[in-house]
Amino acid sequence: MFVASGAYRQPKKKKSIFLRIALIVFALYAVTVMVQLVLEIREKEDILAGIHQSNQQLETDNNVMKDDLGNRDELLNDAAHDSGYVNSGDGIYKESN
Repeated sequence: MFVASGAYRQPKKKKSIFLRIALIVFALYAVTVMVQLVLEIREKEDILAGIHQSNQQLETDNNVMKDDLGNRDELLNDAAHDSGYVNSGDGIYKESN
C-alpha cells in the first residue's frame, strides 16, 4: 500500500480474540493451580509438624521405658525385699521383744 508521504505501510494484522481469551483462561488456570498447591503444601506441613511432635513425645516415653528396664533388677529386688524375700547370702535377723 502506498501512502502519500511516499512510505509503504504494512497492512495491520487482525489480532485474534480467541487467542487472547485462551491466554487469559490459561493464566487463570495456572494461578488457581498454584494457589491450590500452596494450600496443600501448608496442610501437609501442619500434618508433618504434628507428626514430629508426636515422634518427640514417643522418643521421650521410649527413653523413660529404657531407663525403667535398665533399673529392672533394682526394682525386682526392692519388690522382693518388700514382700519378705531375701538374697542368698543375706543374714536374717529376728527382732526379739
